[in-house]
Amino acid sequence: MYRNYEFELLEANTRIERALQDAEERRLLKQIEQEKSLQHLVKVKNAFVSIIVSLIRWF
Repeated sequence: MYRNYEFELLEANTRIERALQDAEERRLLKQIEQEKSLQHLVKVKNAFVSIIVSLIRWF
């Protein structure tokens, strides 16, 4: 009887650990997506500034 409870506790602990790992993985993936989006915005801004500077020099 005692062994059954011990096994259930170990199983529950394993499920909790896996859920925490899954949550951490989702958080990291979301962070990576946000960083990629930010990098893209910086590239667009830099291109826009480059065009503006080129136009100012041209005129």
